[in-house]
Amino acid sequence: MKTYSYLLALLLNFSLIACTDAQALETETISFFNNGPVANLFAVTRPDYHQPIPEKQLRYHLKFELSNYISSTNKNDDLFYIDGETAILRQTWRFQYNEQLQFGFSIPWIRHSGGHADAFIYSFHDILQLPQNGRKKENEDQILWRLRHQGDLLLGVDDNLSGWGDVSITAQLTPSESPSVSWTFMTKLPTGRFEKQTGSEAIDLGFSYTEMNPDWFTSRTWLSDVALALWYGGGLSYLGRSRELSALDQYRLVAAARTGFSYSPYKNWQLKAQLDSQSPLFDTDIRELGWFPLIISFAANYQFTRQSNFEFVIVEDLRPRSAPDVIFQTNYKTLF
Repeated sequence: MKTYSYLLALLLNFSLIACTDAQALETETISFFNNGPVANLFAVTRPDYHQPIPEKQLRYHLKFELSNYISSTNKNDDLFYIDGETAILRQTWRFQYNEQLQFGFSIPWIRHSGGHADAFIYSFHDILQLPQNGRKKENEDQILWRLRHQGDLLLGVDDNLSGWGDVSITAQLTPSESPSVSWTFMTKLPTGRFEKQTGSEAIDLGFSYTEMNPDWFTSRTWLSDVALALWYGGGLSYLGRSRELSALDQYRLVAAARTGFSYSPYKNWQLKAQLDSQSPLFDTDIRELGWFPLIISFAANYQFTRQSNFEFVIVEDLRPRSAPDVIFQTNYKTLF
């Protein structure tokens, strides 16, 4: 907890400094998804910001996400045990229709398995003195999920699962009178399958508001030679009810919040940090589904050319067991 507290204090403190002293930097938010079992079936609309690209051009985004988790909760007739690893290859195409409007189309390929990262993550947590949350040498690289409600088994997974997930379609609107503001509208279509844990088999809808480098931030004069960026925002989603999980009391409205900053120490390099949270998915004492998670992300981005960049991201939960222990991401973006 000392390490978590230090990281959180560092992020908040640096954000406050940036708010009063920094010059603006063109950047994007860290793209984050909660890929924990059951939680990843639903598309919570988060305050993402995507930089505009030249009109009538297409940008391709290839993201690989590796989420590792082990957790157990048994309270008030609800039991949730998860041990495994989820790998997602997410492809997204974005089209700039005009100066204010950008459309996105995204489809993930998802694989749940025992994985191969348990030993590395155990050592990583041990070195940084982070909690293991039940992680042991004896349960390395196994997959086992159990979700029970009042004694009834709602979900049981013992073998590897894979398949195409739910398609998401987005529209990002940037008003000409407020270039620092973006509104995102999202629709998730039920193209995945609950049987393979690749979709909720229901439609999700949502919108978000993001402010990137607002006027009061860009008008600051301190550290004008230091390239910094600041963003914050919130989102609201209406989640379709999953028929297979109908025994649980699911919240249909889920809110999300985000804040973060970026720093460019060298030409073509950006370092980012971001905090994410959301309201619970279900009315339950299961921490993974019924808590407000607090998640911190760190990213390093390198711009190869004006058209292409690569980003590496590491994501950690600050409230243990409310999200996957760790998520590793690699992102490649290029213009066509």
